[in-house]
Amino acid sequence: MEKSKTAYFLVAVSFVLIAMGILGVGVINALNNHNPTLPWLLIGLLSVFLPTLGAGVLILVSVLKPEVGYAKYLRWLGILLAIILIIFILTGFYGRLM
Repeated sequence: MEKSKTAYFLVAVSFVLIAMGILGVGVINALNNHNPTLPWLLIGLLSVFLPTLGAGVLILVSVLKPEVGYAKYLRWLGILLAIILIIFILTGFYGRLM
């Protein structure tokens, strides 16, 4: 039972990381300035890194702990998020925000 609690905690942390990354993109988009300073660049990098980390945690939890409920759906959600983030990065979406 303890292991499944840890897995559920990691899933919750991954959703928090994804939300923090999305909020970081929103903050940069709302307060976009043409001369970004170091804090803005760090927020931009975190807005890319946090959702990617969250998607990776979702995939890892679903693979390592298949007994967790909805593990199949978590795996596909993590893969879908990773694909969306790769598309955003390749199209320069995050580059334009920074």
